[in-house]
Amino acid sequence: MLKKAGDYAYFFVRVILKMLDITDREGPADKGSYISDFHLNIQENLDRSISARLRCTPDAFLSLTGNKKKANYFLEVDRATESNRRWQDKVRGYVEYVLSGKYYEKFKSEALRIITVTTTQERLNNLLKTTKRVKNADFFLFTTFRQIKDNNVLFGNIWKDSATNSLTRLVKF
Repeated sequence: MLKKAGDYAYFFVRVILKMLDITDREGPADKGSYISDFHLNIQENLDRSISARLRCTPDAFLSLTGNKKKANYFLEVDRATESNRRWQDKVRGYVEYVLSGKYYEKFKSEALRIITVTTTQERLNNLLKTTKRVKNADFFLFTTFRQIKDNNVLFGNIWKDSATNSLTRLVKF
């Protein structure tokens, strides 16, 4: 049983690595050509806080590069131990970080998604509702541990988008 946030982050990263290594899994017909060109960069020890005013530190930073495109993700592993108020503060911290230009300064990219993996569908809906209360918080994606375990993490429509409230896939290039 996974008990710490680091265990969940490790689980998620292992699932992605497994998918990058296997090109003949079921999925979109064009997936194999993407997979062979992907490179995954994982950074778990980020600066202690990305926001000066609102403390929030992602559990991991993931960068996928393929087909001359790059996608950056901050991973949040939610074990349903934080209050809605604390989650809302984290969301504000991420929005502040992006809008301030500090994210671009550090990563030289404007593309960022905050991917959040949580315990249940009910908790996911709660986090999504709380996220939508924050202005400009339109770059968050949510899924559950069960969805990750049972589906294709990269190409499955398992990620609930805070901007559209619809399911989407993590990788679209």
